[in-house]
Amino acid sequence: MSNQSLIRVLMVGDNLGDLRLVQEMLTESGANQFFLEHVRYIKHALDNLVQTHYDVLLLDLALPDGRGLNNVNKIQAAAPGLPIIVLSGISDEQLALQAVKAGAQDYLVRTQKRYRRTPGRR
Repeated sequence: MSNQSLIRVLMVGDNLGDLRLVQEMLTESGANQFFLEHVRYIKHALDNLVQTHYDVLLLDLALPDGRGLNNVNKIQAAAPGLPIIVLSGISDEQLALQAVKAGAQDYLVRTQKRYRRTPGRR
């Protein structure tokens, strides 16, 4: 398989359990066309975005060096047009709507060993 057929995913989060969960979900879905790269800090994500093209970014809103919707704003400023999917452990419809208004494509909530969409969303 050539690198051009890969969907490049950058995951930004400090929870290694979430990383394993996303890897597991991609594997179970048969998504062998994905390349998943992981960083723990928003600063490292911003550095990576300068150097590498990604097709989608999975973003935790609670990072050691950035919190809340400001993380979405920073990513958007560095990579306008890059789809951002917020991953969260908090089921908060208002926060989900705010994240989408700020430019995120979607807001997924971790429940047990899966992510699901926030009720009332698209």
